[in-house]
Amino acid sequence: MNDGLPEDVVTLAKEYLDSLRDEDGINDDLEEAEEEIEYWEEQIEEFEEGTPMHEMAVEERDGWREKIEAIDTREKRREEFSEELLTRASTEFAPQDDWLNEVVIEALSHALIGRRQERILVEGFKIPEDRDELSKRDMVEVAKTVQALAKDAVGEDDRMTKLWEQIDTETQRTITRVLDRHQKALPASRISDEIGEDGTDNPGSNIRYLRGEVDIQPYYSTNDGYALSLAGRYVWREYGPGETKPEDTAVTDEQDGTGENENDGVPQTGDEGVKSGNDASGEAGNEVDLSSFDVQE
Repeated sequence: MNDGLPEDVVTLAKEYLDSLRDEDGINDDLEEAEEEIEYWEEQIEEFEEGTPMHEMAVEERDGWREKIEAIDTREKRREEFSEELLTRASTEFAPQDDWLNEVVIEALSHALIGRRQERILVEGFKIPEDRDELSKRDMVEVAKTVQALAKDAVGEDDRMTKLWEQIDTETQRTITRVLDRHQKALPASRISDEIGEDGTDNPGSNIRYLRGEVDIQPYYSTNDGYALSLAGRYVWREYGPGETKPEDTAVTDEQDGTGENENDGVPQTGDEGVKSGNDASGEAGNEVDLSSFDVQE
């Protein structure tokens, strides 16, 4: 373990999330500091050394340099938190105890896919909601998948590379690109509409076929549609063309994160295989909000 980092994973996750608070403004702060340093360097050249104005310019330049050093220190500390969290998850993650703490799930999802999510979709399950539905075999599969993602993130595994190789076809890329644009589960008909006339007209069949070919599931299905799982979003972000960016949508607690509204009477299921009813065939017609995901860039 790195020196000075919390031993408790919940505390580590909190520290990591706290370090993200000013993340959005860092680039602006750096740009401002660099402009100020350039300006005051010019003034140092303009004024004679030893004069009050020269000394003021030097003081201002040095002050802005210190601000850049402080920003660099914050960035380095955030990277340390992220790396430590991923390193621990790569061997220790289990769908139980502290690893299912909401803070840990948020921090881990951000470290993996750049988004804070209160729920993650792994191997047909919503984590942490489905904890009580997991058999011991299910726990093994969920743990192996999350550990594989974390191992890939720290450069110690190649299973995600192999998963991407299986997704990296023209048909699957177009399907994945559409799903990545949405924080919503989409019925197959909606996926087809967004792909357009030149793409597949049966994305549900393509998704079901791929699910039968891979060891780690990149898609998550409900009775109402399809979404990207945590693994799917990860490989698209890390190995995909990077042409799409997730919607920055606020998420409420009224819906369960899979496209199924908790109040609409749709049965919950962790089965990653073909679902009953329309099997996400698109006859439901509308997008279904994945809104239990608290998405924060």
